[in-house]
Amino acid sequence: MYDVLIAGAGASGMAAAISAARENPDLRVCIIERKDTPGKKLAATGNGHCNATNVKCEHYKETIEFFKSLGVLLKSDSDGRFYPYSGRADAVIHALYRELRTLGVKVVFNHCVVDVLPEREGFGIVVTDKQEDTLLHAKKVLVAIGGKAGPQYGTTGDGSKIAEKLGHRIVKVTPALTALECEGPFEELKGVRAAARAKLLKDGKEISGGEGEVQFNNYGLSGICILDLSRDVIIESGKGDMKEQFRHYAVSLDLVKDYSEEELTEIIHSNIRIPAATAGDILNSIVTDQLADYVLASCNVHAGGYVADIPGLDEKKEKELAHFLKNMTFTITGAQGWKYAQCTRGGVDLRDIDKKTMQSKKVPGVYFSGEVTDYDGPCGGFNLQYAWETGIKAGKAIAKSLEK
Repeated sequence: MYDVLIAGAGASGMAAAISAARENPDLRVCIIERKDTPGKKLAATGNGHCNATNVKCEHYKETIEFFKSLGVLLKSDSDGRFYPYSGRADAVIHALYRELRTLGVKVVFNHCVVDVLPEREGFGIVVTDKQEDTLLHAKKVLVAIGGKAGPQYGTTGDGSKIAEKLGHRIVKVTPALTALECEGPFEELKGVRAAARAKLLKDGKEISGGEGEVQFNNYGLSGICILDLSRDVIIESGKGDMKEQFRHYAVSLDLVKDYSEEELTEIIHSNIRIPAATAGDILNSIVTDQLADYVLASCNVHAGGYVADIPGLDEKKEKELAHFLKNMTFTITGAQGWKYAQCTRGGVDLRDIDKKTMQSKKVPGVYFSGEVTDYDGPCGGFNLQYAWETGIKAGKAIAKSLEK
């Protein structure tokens, strides 16, 4: 029988195992991992750079100290996001796995936990390699197998199934931090990147917003600020047609956020009056050529020829162009699914978990940490901070509970 069995060798699971083994080196700790290497999803975070935490996270200093103890040096960027100094996620995974081996933690790859069975003393844990089931036994169990986002990295939503079978409430899981599919001529805008202030509208009313680089794709919009907005697009199954629910939402982009609409109108007015100006000169240096063509066409301004030959370029049209640039709006028709989502919204209801120890209130001896629980934060290291923090809490609490 193991003292501690941990489902998942991701960020939270490895942090928990290290913390438990450091607190009590005599513990027999085992991690069961679905994939053939640890930290598959961790390796992909921050575009492979591993955005480990953020200065805006309450306990970010503790995370920095944890990594310092592993020999990992972190540095922050101008937005307060922390990365390994080398900018390589594999350096973090190497340090975590090295520490697991040093502490004598057993890691079993290419297997996954599919069930947790309460027994008189501890738990029976059903583990499978997809061909054969094995029953292991442990005094304490930590479920840290992530949510459902990024199934290619081994996260398939099994944690919620295990928790539900044990009597826990489950908040419906949906993809979060994902690109938004929108209605519009995106084939002609594909590949365009633009700094913008983005607003999420529901039935025309602003419900959230952010700033950053927006990426135009063939299906719609992406970029960090768009991913953050996606967290507030709430679609409820069983509440009518999903496509119609999406269409209540829209994204509005301010592509010239440093100028008011009145100031921008004056700039356009001035550009139109430049001698020998062409239609392309109206928005020259304001937006990219592709965006300029789209804006002009949307406002019924023919892109070819000299300004002097274009009819209707009056004050009303100047205001229309300025307003369009400040309020470029796209109706949302859908969202990129689990494969492209960075995290999961929903999971094990936090009301059923002691947040100080991450132990279940329903089944003592079972713990949950990381993305399997109902937490999702914005882009920028918040979700990894939660993974480290809850894993460390759970590991220390488990070790303390097993003190003789």
